[in-house]
Amino acid sequence: MGLVTKTFVHLTKLVQFTNAQVIAWPTTPLQVLGAARTGQMWVVTGLMFWASPLVAAWTNVDAGVVAKPTGTQLSWNFQSFPSVFSASNHMSYAPGSFDLGLTSNAVTVSLTNGVLGNFTGGNAANVMKCRVDYYEFTI
Repeated sequence: MGLVTKTFVHLTKLVQFTNAQVIAWPTTPLQVLGAARTGQMWVVTGLMFWASPLVAAWTNVDAGVVAKPTGTQLSWNFQSFPSVFSASNHMSYAPGSFDLGLTSNAVTVSLTNGVLGNFTGGNAANVMKCRVDYYEFTI
């Protein structure tokens, strides 16, 4: 890998997920950031999830549900991932404790829902949003 040759740039991206994607989240990770362009790498510094609109709450949610970024060289552990699955539409910021490194891979977030498997309920009009904060570097 080459050296960082340019000042880093802070970026923010907003990603939206459908009701069907959220229901399947425990078995199908959600991609929040695609792979970097050639000659670019990034460091993700934060993720925020919220539901808007939330017409009907998702159900079959384990009390110990945990979300973790996967598919990268990054190692993040989100402790007590706050619920975005209730009708109160609370935002959930998940900075975790970051062990950051440069990556050019896509960033996905997997979710562990105990032994319950996929979520149920919800409504076709539900939308979950994710804000990704990251720095981009030229290599």
